[in-house]
Amino acid sequence: MHRGSTPTFTFEFNIELTDITDLHAAFAQNEDVKLEKTLEDCEIEGNKLTLCLTEDETLSFETDRLNNAYVDVQFKFGFGEYRAISDITQVIVKPILKEGKL
Repeated sequence: MHRGSTPTFTFEFNIELTDITDLHAAFAQNEDVKLEKTLEDCEIEGNKLTLCLTEDETLSFETDRLNNAYVDVQFKFGFGEYRAISDITQVIVKPILKEGKL
C-alpha cells in the first residue's frame, strides 16, 4: 500500500466469521500500534473480512526509501465468550514523493 492512499483490504481466515460478536484489529510498526479498527469498521462475509483505510490512516505509517517498510496486522475475534487471535500479517508500506493529503 502507498502512504496517502485509501486501500481496501480483504483478509481470509480459516474460521467462519458470521457469528462474530467482537473484533479488534491492530496495525503496528516497530511494535507500536499506530491504528486500531473494530467490528463496526469491517464487512464480514463467510470467512472473509474487508476493511478500508483512510488517507490520514495510511499517512500515519512510516516508510524508508532504501528498504521496504512494513505494517504488522493482527486480529482478535470474539464469538460470545470464545476468543481467537490471528497470526500477524505484514503489509508493505510504499513511500510517496510529496507528503500530505491530496
